[in-house]
Amino acid sequence: MMHNYREFILRELERRQKRNPSYSLRAFARDLEMPSSRLSEILNRKMGLSEARAMALAEKLNLEASEKEFFIDLALSEHARSAVMKDMALRRVKARTEAVTAPAPTPTEDSLTVDAAVILDKLRASAPDPSRKWDVSSSILHVKREQYAQAVEKIKAFRAQLAQEMEAPSESDSVYCLAVQVFEMADSEK
Repeated sequence: MMHNYREFILRELERRQKRNPSYSLRAFARDLEMPSSRLSEILNRKMGLSEARAMALAEKLNLEASEKEFFIDLALSEHARSAVMKDMALRRVKARTEAVTAPAPTPTEDSLTVDAAVILDKLRASAPDPSRKWDVSSSILHVKREQYAQAVEKIKAFRAQLAQEMEAPSESDSVYCLAVQVFEMADSEK
C-alpha cells in the first residue's frame, strides 16, 4: 500500500529503470512533461502538487482508475489549499487504507502452523549468521477482553506510522519483515 503520492512516481521510475538501466530522472521528467528540477523538488518534498497537476501526472503515470483517485487524494491530503478539500481527501485516504488493512478472518490452526513454521525457519536460518539483523521480542499482557480492539487499533497505527517514516523504495538496500500479533493465550472466560 502506497503511503504518499511520491511512491507512485518512484515506483514508475524504478519500473522504467529496470527496463532501461540508463534511464535517468531527467528522461523521466521529460516523459512526464515537466522540468527535471520540478520533479526533483516534488520527490524531495520541497514542492507539492495542485489538484490539476496531480490529475495530469496521474494520467502520465498510466495509473489504473482506482490508483488515479488514490494518487490525487494523497496529493490533496498533503497540499490542498482549502482545509475542507484537505480534510475530505484525508478521509478518503483513511477509508481506503482501512479497507485494505481490514482484519483478516480468524486464523485457522493450519494458518497459525504455517506462520509459526515461517518464523521458526527464519530464526533457524539466521541464528548462525551474526551479521543478520534480527530482533524478536514478546510481551504477555494481563488485560480486560474489551481492550483487545484498542490493542489492534494501536498496532495498526504503529505499523502505518513506521512504514510511512521508514519506507523509501528508491533508497532501500534491504527488505525487512515486521510481524506483530496480538492473540489470547488461553481461554480465560469464566
